[in-house]
Amino acid sequence: MQHPGQLDRRLAAEPVPDLSRHNAECVKRVLEAHGPSLVAETRALLARSRAVRLAAGGGFADGLFTSEREGLHTPQEGFSHFDVLASCEQPACAAAGAGAPPSDACLVPAFCVALRDLASKTFASVGLARISRLQPGVSISLHTGLYNRRWRAHLGLTVPAHPTAQLRVGTTTLSWRESEAFIFDDSFEHEVTWRSAVTAVDLREESARCVLIIDFVHPDLAPVCP
Repeated sequence: MQHPGQLDRRLAAEPVPDLSRHNAECVKRVLEAHGPSLVAETRALLARSRAVRLAAGGGFADGLFTSEREGLHTPQEGFSHFDVLASCEQPACAAAGAGAPPSDACLVPAFCVALRDLASKTFASVGLARISRLQPGVSISLHTGLYNRRWRAHLGLTVPAHPTAQLRVGTTTLSWRESEAFIFDDSFEHEVTWRSAVTAVDLREESARCVLIIDFVHPDLAPVCP
């Protein structure tokens, strides 16, 4: 079930790796410590995105999130992301402190604080940090990452109870919970489905499943935890 475009066979390979065995628990620990503040900031971001969307005419792609264009999801509306890493590299966000309210200059100050904490308390080399937004009724088809030189962390941000989304990686099925994180190897086949049938896609902000995605270099290539 592991078949990325580029496969380094030297690296340990498990769909859901044992973090203690690879000394990678610190990433999960730091993310979960920031969980409550990131959940609150995500809800505020969704509300601001709704206001922008309505002002622009009401289309799903008119808010603060960018629609995904990889063609992995069905139907083609209802899957988007917000690039946290790019936002936090802007001067206004670089100066944002813990608890700072969202502003036009920096929409995600709490996320920027979390990324700085991850950099100061771990050795994880982060290559991607984004909020992934998926609306009920939108599925993500079976696919693999491009290569196996990274691991991927997910932190639950907004997780609707009904219907419930689930992630299958290899033969393991995972569910998201707010403020809780897990790490998996996305070079293994994975897909997102819904536990119960959804008759129509729900595009409302309050219904979104949002997770923070963090990609970092595989611990066999670079140490992750002190």
